[in-house]
Amino acid sequence: MKTPLSIWMNEHASVLGTEQGRRRAVLLALSLSENTPLAPHPYEQLLLEQFVRGELSLEQVIRDLELRGHY
Repeated sequence: MKTPLSIWMNEHASVLGTEQGRRRAVLLALSLSENTPLAPHPYEQLLLEQFVRGELSLEQVIRDLELRGHY
């Protein structure tokens, strides 16, 4: 079953296809979660930085978070 996030990713793949697009998406998410319980912890921030640089796909980030019980 596809999650809402995976559906969004498929529809907006071109946005996430560049480092600039990934950075903008992450900055938007960070601004929405700032000063809330959803704000990322240091390990989650590390994963986001790797995603922005293109070292990890969003699917890999999510899988890693699920395996570690962060998601």
